[in-house]
Amino acid sequence: MIEDGATAGKPPISAPIWERRAISTEELRTEPVQYCWNYWSLLRAGRPYPRRSEISPREMAPILRNVAIFAALENGAQFEPRIIGDFFVHRHGASSDNALESFEQEHPGFSLALRRVFLHVAKSQEPIALRGSAQLSPDGSPTPWGTLIHETLCLPLGEPGVAISHILLCASESDQHLRKPNS
Repeated sequence: MIEDGATAGKPPISAPIWERRAISTEELRTEPVQYCWNYWSLLRAGRPYPRRSEISPREMAPILRNVAIFAALENGAQFEPRIIGDFFVHRHGASSDNALESFEQEHPGFSLALRRVFLHVAKSQEPIALRGSAQLSPDGSPTPWGTLIHETLCLPLGEPGVAISHILLCASESDQHLRKPNS
């Protein structure tokens, strides 16, 4: 579960493990994240966001490995993983039972950073898209894959006008720089 104090007792990180920044959804470049955005936008049909019950694994089949769904508990004060795609399992050794612990072990501070993003989505009831890069492992050594470029999309789900019930997370990565089309 993601909650305050997620990094309690962990040593501070002296070198940045990843850098990230918010981007507009028009700037999304990775196919899984673009697909997720288009699917979510289609489902909301003019509403602020779709209901969790409208999400269909069959329709998300091309990107299921890149998707995680977190339940928003206590009006968005806490978040628990419900579905974790293979992308997260292979990258972090995570499952729905240990997702956050695995993320935290591999990337100290990750759970707290993810919680802050989820809190923003829960409070604003708006999606957020992020792009970033990772160059260092938690111990400060270079990552085995060099510079890794990633995109992450966090999307609210639930009954419009009520606190969101879930957050749909889609993430993708590339060892290539993400360029604008035709550039």
